[in-house]
Amino acid sequence: CKFADSLGRHRLILVSLCLALTGSFQLFLRVAVIPSHALRLVWAVLITILYTFFWCGVLPLTDYLILKMLSSRSGFSRDLYGRQRLWGTIGYGVITLIISKAISKLGITSLFYILPISTTICVLVLLLLA
Repeated sequence: CKFADSLGRHRLILVSLCLALTGSFQLFLRVAVIPSHALRLVWAVLITILYTFFWCGVLPLTDYLILKMLSSRSGFSRDLYGRQRLWGTIGYGVITLIISKAISKLGITSLFYILPISTTICVLVLLLLA
């Protein structure tokens, strides 16, 4: 977040992180074809570390953008932010349930299609809110 603060381009950094998350997750497809189990494990751990590195900045930047949007509205209060967080949590739970049902029906490999689609939706929403 300090990097985004210094640049003042929070939305651009968040979009970049979302795209980097998807790209790093797609690297797992390459791990499946590695013949050595030990080497496959090493690469899976490295990709997980890379994915986690990008994920660490997403939530604080999302919170920042939500606070910025809400504080620009008249009547901003802590309760308004709390309601936003509550509905975000409920939405997260509903989406997790839907995606788990989709993975159960379509198989785990469907995740490699679901993630890019959801990232595209996220990026479009971020760009439209500009």
